[in-house]
Amino acid sequence: MKENERMKDVSNLEKHQEESWNRLKRDISSSAHTIHEIDAGRARGYSRALFVSSILNKVSTYAGKGEVEIVEKAVDLVREYNARSSKPVITARNRFFQLPEVARQNRLKLKEIREKEKREVAFEGGTLVWNYEADRLQILFDSIPNDGMRKELKASGFKWSPRQQAWQRQLTQNAVLAAQRVLNLNPL
Repeated sequence: MKENERMKDVSNLEKHQEESWNRLKRDISSSAHTIHEIDAGRARGYSRALFVSSILNKVSTYAGKGEVEIVEKAVDLVREYNARSSKPVITARNRFFQLPEVARQNRLKLKEIREKEKREVAFEGGTLVWNYEADRLQILFDSIPNDGMRKELKASGFKWSPRQQAWQRQLTQNAVLAAQRVLNLNPL
């Protein structure tokens, strides 16, 4: 049974990566086409630098998430466009071409963070959980919190997750401080 679920997860991940790549490829192709039109003088009134930075920023987002394969495909695609044209879409000295290495480093950092053991702190009425795998700070209450507490949780950026059965937000230092404030805990 667990093997079946794992296969589904792998299949869904591959499907998501393929969709992400197709979307990014379409965006890069569109921007590269516009850049060529600007270079040829057929697209007046556009800023070439904005289209270059658009490509750079979109691929940088994937590099920040450690998506090495997608970043490498994007860099290869831009290299193909550069090889076919007289003026490169993005010059070789641009930091764009360093993004695959950035993605590899980020993947290692993210893997290290996600492999940390969950940390739990009990408080009166529940448990505070550092869920590194999900990158979430979670508050698990023993019973449904009162209306005032729910409003305070929402005001502090926590959202109810029916799937996790927890109030949670992204695991950051600010999330920890917000939880301390809402739950009246001593510094953690």
